Amino acid sequence: MSGKTIYVGNLNYRRDEKGIMFLFSKYGYIQEIKIPLDPKTKLKKGLAFVHMPNGKDADKAIAALNGMEVDGRTLKVSEAIESIDFKINATGDKKDKQKKKDDKEDKLVKMMSERRTKRKKGQLPKLLEFLESRQK
Repeated sequence: MSGKTIYVGNLNYRRDEKGIMFLFSKYGYIQEIKIPLDPKTKLKKGLAFVHMPNGKDADKAIAALNGMEVDGRTLKVSEAIESIDFKINATGDKKDKQKKKDDKEDKLVKMMSERRTKRKKGQLPKLLEFLESRQK
């Protein structure tokens, strides 16, 4: 994608794509808007990424909107960091975290099972000795 991606932070959580479009469309054509959701709650995070194909329009939007109060909140608007641009994949992060959690649980279950087996093996001879001594 050519042009610039703009980071918009400190958004009111009720602000949707139409509201963001309304703010930015004054400065030029908007190619795409992304509003990331929290992977756990599926609620908006209060930020968005706006891609404008014309870099000059993006610069105008950044200059005009950064620090502006919208919906009772002061916007933080800047050019997005290259590594973050539209690569936010909440479901991927969730899958990775869930896999790690599942792996930890599997290890814990295996460890507990091994401990029970060792404990049973270690206690069996003692139990047999005790039973034999009671029979005498």
